[in-house]
Amino acid sequence: MFVAWMTKTMIMAMKTFTLLLTAFLVSAGCSGNKYKRPETNEARQAMLTYPYKADRERVEQIDRGVIRVRVGTSSDEVIRRMGNPDEINDTLDKDNWDKKVGFSFVYIKQRDKACGSVEEKNEDLIRIHFNKKKEVTRIDCVTSVGKKRGGSP
Repeated sequence: MFVAWMTKTMIMAMKTFTLLLTAFLVSAGCSGNKYKRPETNEARQAMLTYPYKADRERVEQIDRGVIRVRVGTSSDEVIRRMGNPDEINDTLDKDNWDKKVGFSFVYIKQRDKACGSVEEKNEDLIRIHFNKKKEVTRIDCVTSVGKKRGGSP
């Protein structure tokens, strides 16, 4: 009788352990997304060293994902399709810079330096704008890669 009780207890313990292990692995991000980005914008930006050029897999992930994003897509769905963004920036009202009207995800394919204009940074990126309801309102493809910089000829 004691042996039967011990066997049932061990089976329950193993099932509980398996369930907890599975839950931990899922919550830890074992979804196959190799490009899991840190949660804070500062931590994401600290990961980038300049000049920065995303590897081929990351560029393909961004390019494959963005063609499946439409106006109205949720921010969670954008992350599922494109992975975590490299930057998250607030969008401010054009007439009242104290008023936040949304945010944007930035997926960087290439950027030569952290500061400066688009041309100075020589960047290639996708910026996805969201409203306060976390729905896509606009998608911008920004590139200055390969453009001539400097004065007139």
